[in-house]
Amino acid sequence: MIIAVASGKGGTGKTTVATALAQSLSKANFTVSCLDCDVEAPNAHIFIQPELTQFEDVNNLIPEVNAEACTGCGRCAEVCQFHAIVVLGGQTLVFPEMCHGCGSCAMVCPENAITEVPQKLGILEGGVSPDGINFGHGLLNVGEPMAVPVITQLKKWGNYMDADVVVIDSPPGASCPVVEHPRRGHHQPRWNRRHRRGRLLL
Repeated sequence: MIIAVASGKGGTGKTTVATALAQSLSKANFTVSCLDCDVEAPNAHIFIQPELTQFEDVNNLIPEVNAEACTGCGRCAEVCQFHAIVVLGGQTLVFPEMCHGCGSCAMVCPENAITEVPQKLGILEGGVSPDGINFGHGLLNVGEPMAVPVITQLKKWGNYMDADVVVIDSPPGASCPVVEHPRRGHHQPRWNRRHRRGRLLL
């Protein structure tokens, strides 16, 4: 079972709920994985207290243009849905912070003037807690806007999804990272401050 704990904003107690749930299930003899997908400000490790022994970089493939081979035809700019590459005055410009790493620009370039180079977005860290919880979280580099690739790679990393129960501490809000984290989630509890007794909504 995969349980994603989410909220519409930060500071509502979702990390407290997620980590307490993971620890309770572990004490009930379930094998438990806990993933902190709030990669911009992860703090579930404070409660789980794992010994971090596994590390992996998260990279995004960014286009690099060979100016000598580029003819400025503009096909790369036409295919890019995120406007991460544009052609101005015959010169091709790349905006790495807007690139989603789809590779379309390199595929359509008739001159093969575009190659993809890795750009580090963040890092994954993982380990096991004293009570046997398999823990992992992602750390997005400061200033990087692309949280989704870090979350996606975290969920595919290691053997977290093989546990009896996977508890996911989600990012706050309602943006792209929040949409990405609960995919494959069977239940998505929401912690809602408007309820007087702070009930967990299933």
